[in-house]
Amino acid sequence: MSAYYRTYAMGKVGERHAIQFFQRIGWAVEDLSEDILYQKQDTDIRVCSPNGRAYTIEVKNDGKIEKTGNVLVELWMNRKTGDCPGWYYTCKADYLCYINSVTGAAYFLDWPAVKELVRAKAGVHKSFYNWRDACRGQAQLLPVEGILRPAGAIMGEAQIVLPQDLAEFHTFAA
Repeated sequence: MSAYYRTYAMGKVGERHAIQFFQRIGWAVEDLSEDILYQKQDTDIRVCSPNGRAYTIEVKNDGKIEKTGNVLVELWMNRKTGDCPGWYYTCKADYLCYINSVTGAAYFLDWPAVKELVRAKAGVHKSFYNWRDACRGQAQLLPVEGILRPAGAIMGEAQIVLPQDLAEFHTFAA
């Protein structure tokens, strides 16, 4: 499986589980992930609560948050095609649904608040190698307990991937 396809497929699994979660709790969901306008804005779904409030959400999967306790915010990527801005610069969603792909739990993060923390240089700046995409990147690591929770950036937490469905995420670990 190509690096691009592996990343794309894992992202689609996370999006599907986020959609199913919102449907289970009675929210209306619109999948925006195939719309080119929303792809450019790194926005995957629009949800509408039973009281009529609508929000846009970008879904991210992370298999390392279980060990590190950090949310990784991608700043830049150095791909074979050249440097490109990370999703920190392109995401226009209201919230991030940041899925722990080991446990299936997710944090719902106030994206503007997270962006402000990155702008303020909270957390740790880190260079990393993305083995799925075979490229290098720059990121800001924000500890959940040390920065995000005290700053009020966590708007909610939920078990969004059912335990019987976790194996689907683990197929991308190899």
